[in-house]
Amino acid sequence: MRHVYYLVNIKQFIFKMLILITLTSLNSLAQADPKLISTVGQSSLINEVLDIAIDSLGNNYIFEYEYLKYSSEPKAIIVKKINNEGLLISQSRVNDRYLYSAAINKNNEFYTIHRYFNDHFTIKKWSASWELILKWEIPFSSYDYSAKLIINSKNQIYVKLKNSIQIYNENGVFIREIKGYFHKKSPTIISPFISLFHISINKKDNLVLSDSLNYKSSIILSINNNGQLLRPILKRNQEFSVVANDENNNIYVSMENCGCIHKFSQTGLMPKILSKRGSKKGQLNSPTIIKFDNVGNLIIADSGNYRIQKFNSAFQAAWTYGDQLGYLKYSTGHVVDSQGNI
Repeated sequence: MRHVYYLVNIKQFIFKMLILITLTSLNSLAQADPKLISTVGQSSLINEVLDIAIDSLGNNYIFEYEYLKYSSEPKAIIVKKINNEGLLISQSRVNDRYLYSAAINKNNEFYTIHRYFNDHFTIKKWSASWELILKWEIPFSSYDYSAKLIINSKNQIYVKLKNSIQIYNENGVFIREIKGYFHKKSPTIISPFISLFHISINKKDNLVLSDSLNYKSSIILSINNNGQLLRPILKRNQEFSVVANDENNNIYVSMENCGCIHKFSQTGLMPKILSKRGSKKGQLNSPTIIKFDNVGNLIIADSGNYRIQKFNSAFQAAWTYGDQLGYLKYSTGHVVDSQGNI
């Protein structure tokens, strides 16, 4: 009987110790700060890169969503200021959410476009120190899921919607709307946009954009700021992920989920393939944005590799920013200033 008594006591002791250890562990976990990750350095929040803009002095501004680790709703916008070598200079926190796109004009004033829970987009103009200057609203439809902002050489703001491009001056005054394109020989016959996906602008303020005809085919258009077609239409039986045009109106295209950049000359129908898929320097994986600096270098958001790469005009890789898993998480845009800063 004594052995049975000891055995029971031992079992009770072990059971109580297990409960004590479990409660202690749970209490420690409750009191400990969760391990959270950011795109640059250590932080208490997870950040997602949304856009990149550059001021006239060559400073780079990375726009990120700020998330709590266990929340799917953005809490604010973090703007990180870095130099041309990728070193963090300062960091600002803008108490706003739902950023779609950002741009900066020659006066170093920021423009952002937001979609809230109503039937409008809100465009906000900020000073260089992130003081709100003005804001205005434009209506959208339920299909305007990828609104983008770009700014031309006259500080005019272009807003890409699903099937139109709205143009405003720097104070938010509406100028005009481009709803389609026309041929020079037939200026009164307008071919309407169907589903604009991407838009870019070159140094001469000429636009290049992709228009999805359906889920299986797309066209690429190069037009001036009045909607006049500048070169023959490129058509492919798949969606174009990224388009851009240089000052000579050569068109650069990245297909969806592809690591290759195709270059189309003004007269050539067969593209020149400039890259291939991979993670090494000079290789790409799902590039999401192509931009040019003032001397013809290409700046590419290599989102599948979480980095930005710079290529010269011969498409030789110059440098990369990122190269760490999660360092740049699916960046969706960037801007190049006249000095080649990103």
